[in-house]
Amino acid sequence: QISGDIFDFEKVMTTLSWKPDLVINTAWITTPSMYKDDKLNIGYSQFAIRLAQIVCEKKIKKHIFI
Repeated sequence: QISGDIFDFEKVMTTLSWKPDLVINTAWITTPSMYKDDKLNIGYSQFAIRLAQIVCEKKIKKHIFI
């Protein structure tokens, strides 16, 4: 398991350079009173899109995006 700051995409790319078999993305606001309207959701969705593109390009076998 590797964790870190998802907005540091350079570190994310370094992590993906060893071609894991599985990528799980659970980055999202989950605080009940905030998750629907939090402005960070835009950043998280942009990250998820970018990560999905990279996962496909690197032909990583399995990925889960929640």
